[in-house]
Amino acid sequence: MNRKFLNVLFLVTAILGLASCGEDDKYEGVGLKAVSDGAYVVAYGTSTNPANLSYIDYKNSESTTNVFTKANGSSLGTGANDGLVYGSKMYIVVDGSATIEVVDKTTLKSIKQIKTTDLLGTDLGTNPRHIIAGNGKIYFTTYHGVVAAVDTTTYALANKYTVGSYPEGLVGAGNYIYVANSNYGMGKGTISAINLTNGSVDTQTISGVTNPVKLFYANNSLYVLDYGSYDANYKQVGAGVKLISGTSSTTLFDATMADLYQGNFYFVNAAYKAKDVTYGIYTLATKTTTAFAGTVDSPAQIAVDPITGRVFIASNSMNADNSYPDYNKNGYVREFTSMGTKVKDYVCGASPTAIFFNYGYEKVN
Repeated sequence: MNRKFLNVLFLVTAILGLASCGEDDKYEGVGLKAVSDGAYVVAYGTSTNPANLSYIDYKNSESTTNVFTKANGSSLGTGANDGLVYGSKMYIVVDGSATIEVVDKTTLKSIKQIKTTDLLGTDLGTNPRHIIAGNGKIYFTTYHGVVAAVDTTTYALANKYTVGSYPEGLVGAGNYIYVANSNYGMGKGTISAINLTNGSVDTQTISGVTNPVKLFYANNSLYVLDYGSYDANYKQVGAGVKLISGTSSTTLFDATMADLYQGNFYFVNAAYKAKDVTYGIYTLATKTTTAFAGTVDSPAQIAVDPITGRVFIASNSMNADNSYPDYNKNGYVREFTSMGTKVKDYVCGASPTAIFFNYGYEKVN
């Protein structure tokens, strides 16, 4: 086993994606309380419907579609894929247009459109995929084997790291970033560990992991959502959340989408061509799975607000004529209690692909 690859797991002090300072450093020396005001829903869009950003406002329990377009008079472009709120700004990753929109999180007005091909060149900068933030920087993957670090003040490229084939999700832990390299589902996915202190990158094949797409960190351990592979009949097999130990893995539960909240994985298993869709909660402390009562028509994404614990599952809408998902029609997001009781449905754009939260910090007197 390569000891260097996971040695950070014994030294972790913070997770980059939930960094508590950044642009909130003006409150240094006073108490801060984390708050969350709502959820953003990124819709990938289609050939007939451009990418879309919707907002679920917790205060009035209502959703609004096309909030970026309404604030700026222009569309996000083609293929929005991810987003996050960091400090006073929002960052929206637009895969097809090779841009990252930088938006004031209060007014939703565009501050800067980062053209990822200008930062990285046309060979490396197309198809930006996923994003995290910390230490005054955003970090995003592109399909060309790169993680880019961009300063959130100057928007200049601070660094770029060569990782594995077709990187997707990434997670920060201490001075490391871990990257899920999917290999575009061709069966040779890897995990990269970026050492932010010295810039080195260690990429490893993990036994039992074929198509990694998303990473989680908890309790000094790294977990991966693996999409698995497809058999001769194109049935998806081997998808699940797996615990990484060195260069080996152990499957904890079958899933095609998952999110982690306070030691519990909330997950959906909607494997392609599977007969049934299942929903559940896996508790790390007890290594047990309990039922999640909620369902949606065509699950597309699951997310749990890290501040409030509110559970959201995005769904494509169904075509009434053929009972198949209609990717050209607005989808919806269903909110649930922690055990799966339905709270409310909210409209969102076509082909929802990501949910992120409008969190920040307020002073505690």
